Amino acid sequence: MIGVKTTGEIVTTFSTTSAAGTGTLTIKVAQGSKTISSNTFTLSLSANGIWYAYVENVKLSGAAKGVATVTVTTTVGTATITGKAALHIQ
Repeated sequence: MIGVKTTGEIVTTFSTTSAAGTGTLTIKVAQGSKTISSNTFTLSLSANGIWYAYVENVKLSGAAKGVATVTVTTTVGTATITGKAALHIQ
């Protein structure tokens, strides 16, 4: 849980198998159709690695109390994987 008027952090992890090269991660937090935070990273990746992205001091712009959805989209080459999690704002 995170308070409406506070900042927090988001950490996501993923692994690569045969994929290598440039990877792009997009971390988006939304309440309904309203995006309240968005960050994009570009990483150099090698095959068979375990990676993480860490976003600190995340301010949820215009957040309201309730549930928000955190969507992480990872693209390496032509492969894209999307994961979602719930964030409870109070």
